[in-house]
Amino acid sequence: MTDGKKMNENKAMYNRFRETADRICFERGLSVIAHPKKKRVPYNVYMAQQKGIKTKYDYMKAAIDFAIRHSPDGRRFLQVMRDQGYFISNFGSPERYATIRSRTDEHGVRLANLGADYTPEAIRNRIRMQDRYELNGNIMRYNSYRRYFVNNMYVYRYKDIEFEESWRTYRSEEAFTKMAGTCVQGMLGGVIIGAPVISLLLLTLLFVGALIEVHDCNPHPMSPEMKLLRPKITFMQEQIDLAVNEKLYNYADVERFIADTSLKMEQLKFERSKVYNKIRGCKDPVKLAELVKQRDGMTAELARLRNKLKLAQRIIDDQPMLRGKVEAEKEQMREWYFPQRTLEQNKDRHRDDGAR
Repeated sequence: MTDGKKMNENKAMYNRFRETADRICFERGLSVIAHPKKKRVPYNVYMAQQKGIKTKYDYMKAAIDFAIRHSPDGRRFLQVMRDQGYFISNFGSPERYATIRSRTDEHGVRLANLGADYTPEAIRNRIRMQDRYELNGNIMRYNSYRRYFVNNMYVYRYKDIEFEESWRTYRSEEAFTKMAGTCVQGMLGGVIIGAPVISLLLLTLLFVGALIEVHDCNPHPMSPEMKLLRPKITFMQEQIDLAVNEKLYNYADVERFIADTSLKMEQLKFERSKVYNKIRGCKDPVKLAELVKQRDGMTAELARLRNKLKLAQRIIDDQPMLRGKVEAEKEQMREWYFPQRTLEQNKDRHRDDGAR
């Protein structure tokens, strides 16, 4: 009306509208949001928080807190973070956003997105403001812990062949063989773990800590990938039970089992539909009770088959993911037990390390 120009609905216009609305509300004694949230919590993160499940962001913040308590400077901080399986890029660059990621993350997370206490400036201030006596004690304990376990406890040795084939994690080969044998017999009833399906699932459980921690032989920091699998321990144990009971030793066996189970379910649904038709036309109370009992039994059997089908399908679907996480855990263990080994430098793949 004043200058003949159109209104541009953009972020600046939205901010002016919000300021005007806040001013009008304040003048009329209405409530005003003092510190509006700039970003909403993603739905999957919100649901995990409601269920009490830690997300990858919680593990990132916990790892940063731990590294701060054991670091006198930024260089040591980055090393402790790497010990825990995290890589931080652009930590000392004022021109680019600092990002954090694990080995298998496709995109980095900006440290600023974790909260005000986790920006590079805040991390440096927290390191600088620590009690020096307490910090020195933490560093001494951390160094002693690492030296002791690397030199005296279970050392993971590797060959070029697959880990589940070499199967050597030991202070002495006899000690580990006895420990692993006890774990395998307890879970699988003595079944040999040469099958690819069972080997991958059992190895993942071993790394997650379901077996290792029972025998107190998991001194290295668990990788972020394995921490995220912890809520799935029970599900993976059910998958192992299914693979053992149904003799699913390779992935072709799993695919055949899925096809056979699907066919059984279709046949059972067809038979149950016949029972439903008989129930509708039945007038005899005794016979009706028998039909209802038969229908309920079929429904329970369908639920059991459906659960088996879900477990088997996830064995196929999760195979690439589990292999990637196992490889990430093995690589972190190599770096922990053999720190002298030459490691490739962490290179930025593109601007901001793919941060979102």
